[in-house]
Amino acid sequence: MKLIIGGVGSGKLGYAANLAGIRQEEVALDFDGARSAKVFFGLHRCVREAMEAGDDPDVLVADLVDANPEIIVVSDEIGCGIVPLDPFERRWREKVGRICCRLAEQADTVVRMDCGCPQIIKE
Repeated sequence: MKLIIGGVGSGKLGYAANLAGIRQEEVALDFDGARSAKVFFGLHRCVREAMEAGDDPDVLVADLVDANPEIIVVSDEIGCGIVPLDPFERRWREKVGRICCRLAEQADTVVRMDCGCPQIIKE
C-alpha cells in the first residue's frame, strides 16, 4: 500500500494516477469502489461521510486495506491550520490524522505532495 498526502491542489491526484499507470477517471472516490481500484482519492472526505452516517471509518479503512493491499490511498492533509470551533469538525480532523498515521505505519511508501513536487517520507 502507498499513502499520498498533501494540501488541496497540491498535485496528489495526478501523481497517484501516473504512479498507478491509470487515467484520473479510473480513480475510486469511495470505500466501495476502492476495494478493486488501483487508486483511492479522497480518504479525508470519505472518513467524514462515514462519521456523519454513524459508521466507523477505522473499520472501513481496515477492511479496505485487507481487501486491496496494493492500493494507493490519497488524502488531503487537514490537520494544519486553525483548530475548528465545532466539536464534530475537531473529531473529524483528529480521526483523519490518526487514520493517516496508521496507514503510514503499514504503507510501503508515504509521499507528501507540495506544489506538484513529491517528497518521499517513507520508502
